Amino acid sequence: MCADAGVVPTVVNFDPRKPDIFRIALSVAMSQWLPGTLGHVFVDISGRPMQGIMMTLAAIRETVPPPDVTVLYAEALAYFPEKATVMPARRIRSDRSKIPPAAALSEEMSGNLIPKYFSGSSIAFSSCLMLFAGYEQHRSLGVVDELNPAKLVLLYGAPDRDEWSWRTEYSRQLHEPLKGMRPTAEEVLPTLNPWTTIAALEQYRDVQVVFPLPVRYLPRNYSTGVGRVFSFPLPNSLDVAIFIRQIPAAVSGQR
Repeated sequence: MCADAGVVPTVVNFDPRKPDIFRIALSVAMSQWLPGTLGHVFVDISGRPMQGIMMTLAAIRETVPPPDVTVLYAEALAYFPEKATVMPARRIRSDRSKIPPAAALSEEMSGNLIPKYFSGSSIAFSSCLMLFAGYEQHRSLGVVDELNPAKLVLLYGAPDRDEWSWRTEYSRQLHEPLKGMRPTAEEVLPTLNPWTTIAALEQYRDVQVVFPLPVRYLPRNYSTGVGRVFSFPLPNSLDVAIFIRQIPAAVSGQR
């Protein structure tokens, strides 16, 4: 596509273990590439690791004047793990610390990654971990074990399709071993509404982002195909501040 338009693409390499270096390199590349008068910028985050998504958006927000950024995400036709693969395993209750090997997108956990850009600012002796609970139990258990938070909030995603609703319950069962070890709460957030995540994070004064890194990823277990394509205008700091002020008192009162 770039060749057809007569454009030479700029390549910025991404190392999932060095996201801060990637953010700086991407910011430099965009500053050199973008013209003085900017048009609209579209960012496709499909298939990127989460730390790559966050650093990409951070670099773009630093470089591109708002509100000229739209985030695109292409939904997969088939998401992993598949229901037929994992649902029989739900009946095996003798050892909750194990999950079927086919249900993992990565192999073991190597350690936690805390990017400097999202390292937070306060020094707190009592911490609360807000864990986005997915389908990789080993990484969830690993991050909780290493951080040893005083409080734990499990955040589950709620798909917008009824045929995928089983995934929320499956994630709940995978994370059952984490309950009871410390004060634990849980919330279910719609996967297609980023504002609900902002509202949940705003209940705490300072947020540090932590990524539990695997020893290696398992590409054969990734989702396949392309379904719906979603777009979301990337908000600026003023948009976020206005939204935060409008959060219902019932949510703000939980601080």
